[in-house]
Amino acid sequence: MKMDVLCYNLSNNALGRAYLLADLLRRMGHRPRLVGLQLGDSVWGPLKDCDIETVAVRSGAKYPDVLGSIGRLVKLLDCDVALASKPRVSSFGAAMLKRMKPGSGLKILLDIDDWEAGLDRPSTGARLLRRLPEGINVDSFYDPLAMGKLARRADGITVSTTFLQRLYGGRLLPHVRDTDFLDPAKYDREELRAKLGLDGEFVIAFLGSIRRHKGVELLLTILPRLEQMNARLLLVGTDNIDPALRDIMNRRRKYIIEHPEFPYNELPKFHMVADLVVLPQMDTPFGRAQLPMKLLDAMAMARPIISTNISDIPSILEGCGVVLESWSEDELVQRITALQADPALRRKLGEAARQRCVERYSYVQGMETLGEALRAL
Repeated sequence: MKMDVLCYNLSNNALGRAYLLADLLRRMGHRPRLVGLQLGDSVWGPLKDCDIETVAVRSGAKYPDVLGSIGRLVKLLDCDVALASKPRVSSFGAAMLKRMKPGSGLKILLDIDDWEAGLDRPSTGARLLRRLPEGINVDSFYDPLAMGKLARRADGITVSTTFLQRLYGGRLLPHVRDTDFLDPAKYDREELRAKLGLDGEFVIAFLGSIRRHKGVELLLTILPRLEQMNARLLLVGTDNIDPALRDIMNRRRKYIIEHPEFPYNELPKFHMVADLVVLPQMDTPFGRAQLPMKLLDAMAMARPIISTNISDIPSILEGCGVVLESWSEDELVQRITALQADPALRRKLGEAARQRCVERYSYVQGMETLGEALRAL
């Protein structure tokens, strides 16, 4: 059975979830392709040299260009089952257009891992109307808002969080991880720290996309209060970020270790140098729907984790991580200080987090769920 995984934009981090789906299919014995529009200069950096066949259709990001490019994309689809990553015109929409062709027999499995219609959504009807001109861009919230209403037209649905499951139904498929690849036993922590010039620093890592709703601003704000413990914040991929965040980073530069975007196969090394991973996800409509992939990465790598009482994070970290009761500077400083002073507790939490990931959120569980979804089409 031929399978294509459709990614709405191969040039941004949407490729991360699409690659996960394709990798699961490959482990299940299929030969999937990653197919999608390339709206930027290149495929997304961490996966631009990935080991799964990738078919990119270059396109502008505005709808006149996008619609023409989707036509070319549909002609390139060669599959019995299309896994559409995200309810987007250039993924789910392209799959539906292919299915409309006489005799196609195409089945569509729609995968939803974000509530992108909730990101920066206007709070009133008047604001909605004022922002209508933004709709010409495929990355506006109008695209997932419209396509999300068509989700039930898919032959099957998988979702990454219980919030999204309540919205769309479908099977729950979290961001499962390859725990053989993400295995701390394979890496020499002290050697890796030495290569980065780390000697005595207490390294707090935030290794995901640097966006305001991820809570990075809170982390940046508290750094001066952690100076006594010689804390440094490790951030990666900081080239194109919100100017307001960049301004705060510039004022906190002495506390920060910045590293350029790196290939996905180097991810374990950056987790290994961390003493603590902090993911202060904000309580926003988008945040409540999302499960950070970097949370599961950190769990697989046996890192102690502090996160927030948002989405499915509390249930995932129950007994193996620290969940903040409030999104506040004082509580976060208190929790970091307590863990910094207790290496044994950090080790215990890290080991429990990895065990939880292996038992519930590994590729083994992911392949089982995805197999069930495919058989039900």
